[in-house]
Amino acid sequence: MLAGLMLLISFALAGSPAPLIFSAAEEATLAKGEVVIRDSGKGMVVAVIDVDATPAKVWPEVLDIERRVEEVGSSTGCEVYHRSDDTLKAKWGIGMMGVSASFHLIYTIDSASMVMSYTIDESKENDVAYAVGSYQVLSRGDVARIIYRSEADPKSKVPGWLRSLLTGRPLRQQLGGIRARAESQ
Repeated sequence: MLAGLMLLISFALAGSPAPLIFSAAEEATLAKGEVVIRDSGKGMVVAVIDVDATPAKVWPEVLDIERRVEEVGSSTGCEVYHRSDDTLKAKWGIGMMGVSASFHLIYTIDSASMVMSYTIDESKENDVAYAVGSYQVLSRGDVARIIYRSEADPKSKVPGWLRSLLTGRPLRQQLGGIRARAESQ
């Protein structure tokens, strides 16, 4: 939890998450159009994908969080209960194999830097005790790169096996959906 607090503080102070360094194998994976996922197995996940579109086309697709329900098999719902230029608040539902959970996130939007950070809405009831993360869109010449970062409490009511299932395939579905929508513009 301390690492997550430090991550949140770094988002607030720096405006943008720290740059990532990729191995040759990760760069090759990205060059093939695949998602690179780094999963610590302890609640910390980073996922990266390159998109054959400008950041200006990718950014609105990152902000369109409701579309993720259609694209991510484990998502059961997304209800936005507040929307402004710099803030989104949404209730999420997830489920798999008869286990379901819900949680509320507050997204802070920095459109100038193309960073959308999020944290759990502690004023609401949540099945996840702690969550913090971000979406970042970077320019990479003629393509955009989306970097997704997330840290969630490994002691939440969501079982570890479900959290693991919510990492790999769903992250590929989520980032792949954002990419498909941006590239079709």
